[in-house]
Amino acid sequence: MSQLTDTSEARTVYDKTLSLKNGRVKINYTVSVDADGRVDGNSQMTIDGQEVDTVWGPNDSIPGIGFAGDVEIDGQQVGGVQLDNYSERTEYEQTRAEFGGVVQAYEAVDDLDALDLDEGERTLVKETTTGCDDHNKECNTDKVQYYLCADGSVETERVHLH
Repeated sequence: MSQLTDTSEARTVYDKTLSLKNGRVKINYTVSVDADGRVDGNSQMTIDGQEVDTVWGPNDSIPGIGFAGDVEIDGQQVGGVQLDNYSERTEYEQTRAEFGGVVQAYEAVDDLDALDLDEGERTLVKETTTGCDDHNKECNTDKVQYYLCADGSVETERVHLH
């Protein structure tokens, strides 16, 4: 694992942009770790290039993303983006879960440099259960394992518990 010497230096360990609503809505998720091992998870939404403060999480009655304040889209003040398309909603929920898992995996490690992993090695840092992510399986619960890899990435393995 690379050694960071400057405390102001941080490395990005996760960077993914989710594109929804025909590319009009973009959410960028990043996770960085500084030299002291502090983890910073950040997400930023833009709509038509305009940054938006969001209240994360799907609404129980309307699947979507709520805004902290009204945002103007096509001349209309709106309080959120409805994700009525099943594949977009699923992709959004899976990406949020993946992002949260990366943050939690890094937070579960007390001393990153003490792991001392050789190239190609990985170590299990977190294990949890969650709802099944595949509606085609006869399964209600999945076991999710998070592995920290020597290159700083996080690998996730999901096992259907049937």
